Amino acid sequence: MIGKAKDSQAKKLPAELPLCVDLDGTLVKTDLLWESLIKLLKQAPWCMLWLPFWLLQGKSRFKQEIADRVDLEVASLPYHSEFLSYLKEQERPLILATASCEKYALEIAKYLPIFDQVISTKPGQNLSGSNKLRRIREVVGPHFGYAGNAHVDCQIWDHCDEVIMVNPPKSLVKKYAAKGETKLFQDQKNYGKVLLTQIRIHQWAKNFLLFIPLLLAHMLTLEQVIPTVFAFFSFSVCASAVYLLNDLLDLESDRCHERKKNRPLASGHLPIAHGVFLIPLLLLISGGIALSLPLLFQVSLLVYFIMTLAYSFRLKSLMLIDVITLAMLYTIRIITGGFAAGVEVSTWLITFSLFFFFSLALAKRYSELNKVRSKNQISAKGRGYFASDLDQISNFGSSSGMISVIVMALYINSDNVTRYYRHPYFLWLICPVLLYWICRVWMLAHRDELHEDPVIFAITDWQSYIVGAVIGLTALAAILF
Repeated sequence: MIGKAKDSQAKKLPAELPLCVDLDGTLVKTDLLWESLIKLLKQAPWCMLWLPFWLLQGKSRFKQEIADRVDLEVASLPYHSEFLSYLKEQERPLILATASCEKYALEIAKYLPIFDQVISTKPGQNLSGSNKLRRIREVVGPHFGYAGNAHVDCQIWDHCDEVIMVNPPKSLVKKYAAKGETKLFQDQKNYGKVLLTQIRIHQWAKNFLLFIPLLLAHMLTLEQVIPTVFAFFSFSVCASAVYLLNDLLDLESDRCHERKKNRPLASGHLPIAHGVFLIPLLLLISGGIALSLPLLFQVSLLVYFIMTLAYSFRLKSLMLIDVITLAMLYTIRIITGGFAAGVEVSTWLITFSLFFFFSLALAKRYSELNKVRSKNQISAKGRGYFASDLDQISNFGSSSGMISVIVMALYINSDNVTRYYRHPYFLWLICPVLLYWICRVWMLAHRDELHEDPVIFAITDWQSYIVGAVIGLTALAAILF
């Protein structure tokens, strides 16, 4: 949306008035210092130890040291499309004036050949606030327009001829509303909705697996249910923190993905700094809840967190190791639920879970690679697979799904089943129903009709609800009749 001051308040500006354009938060909906910091953490985490020493030598040195070690893919950055279109229509001098490191500013100016000059941070001078104003005046003189987004830009807006605001705080909009020829570019985004999307509330559905041991042991008493409910929220909040970290580390690859590029962090709708702050906050909440639960639950939650860290930093890029890890993370949820409720989890359930979720994890990779192949690309960015691996992944995944059904059949035929079910022969109906659902998932994957996340697929697929209802009613019949 572009808003202008009333015509009666506007003053005529010369057509050739130079326009100085800020970069972070204005031209791009992100902060390049945070972008480079996150990428440095991913590719060389030991360099984090040097950050305080670099910062003590000044902010310009701090930025330069990071830029010397990190290359950013400027083509994939989340540019403010509406504002960029406005700039491309201008027939006056455009100057990129940014506090970001000169290396990144020049790369962006090369990618967007609309700028006549670049003013940026160099060793010895951090080009922000009054330093930027002084440098702009040296380059273009006392008359110029300026496009910015933050309170620090007030030092420049107060001395320029034209004020352009891009996604500014409401307080700044009100402050400069009366100034002539003020333009406003504003994304209409509900911050609360953006935040809920980022922490992926819908993914909490995975953590209902914590209730599986209770349901299968037929121990639905308050003494067991209440701790499991607390465990559910502790696990879910911890998982949300991990999703945040994973999205921060995957910013560049997510922006190259057809669907993931719309995630709040990747798209720039949620500032990276907010995501970084939320991670320890969510972990503190999760840990606080976990303190009220058994020690084995706390240990299991810690193991889950360590495994997800390993997955985020390294394992997800390793062929097959990634999907085995995902299967283990799902299985850990079930084991953790048993620890929370004080219920023993059988080896039958653990074995079934490993093969079942290994199949779903491979279906997820298959769907991703299928889209890669449809775009005539060789491999998926950030993954250890090639498009040519599709057939083998399909073989592994469908075979693993069949094995999970066999494990279910062996359990139904075992002596253990009579401890919990009066008439276990009803349970045989579960096998063909489960077989149908697994085969259907893989058929849809082959047709490129499967959502890349099988959990989202199951939540939104009406046939999955019918399958779940049939399995539930069958188990109930085996207990009661």
